[in-house]
Amino acid sequence: MNLTTVENAIITQLGTVITDMKIAAWPADVRDYLLSHPNGAILVHYLGSTYAEPEPNNQPKIVHDRLSEWSIYISKKVLKQIDLNPHQDVYTSIENVRTALTGYTIATLSDASVMWPTRDRLVYEEKGFWIYEMIFVFSYPEAES
Repeated sequence: MNLTTVENAIITQLGTVITDMKIAAWPADVRDYLLSHPNGAILVHYLGSTYAEPEPNNQPKIVHDRLSEWSIYISKKVLKQIDLNPHQDVYTSIENVRTALTGYTIATLSDASVMWPTRDRLVYEEKGFWIYEMIFVFSYPEAES
């Protein structure tokens, strides 16, 4: 599995549903990035993987399931809208990200499972920006020699 390819696929998939925000890979200076886009930003990065115990008697290659975990940061100035324009708030963006990635399969990984969310949470609020994190996972059979 190529992590950069997976990251780019997730960014592209988010861009098919969310068109009013900046969607990008995790930058070097994340704090300034999250607090500088007037329409908000969505940042994607790899958190890590857990590996299942190898299948028995699968010599000479080790074959096991890899559970890949991805973090999606969502930053917006408005927490929730009560007026006539509800699509500008972070609550709507959370639901849009959930809709875009739940059930999505990385096209270049034919044996991968669909993605599913495991949690979302408020990370912090700063300078009027609300930053939430969503965690998504998918499994992939990995073969090691």
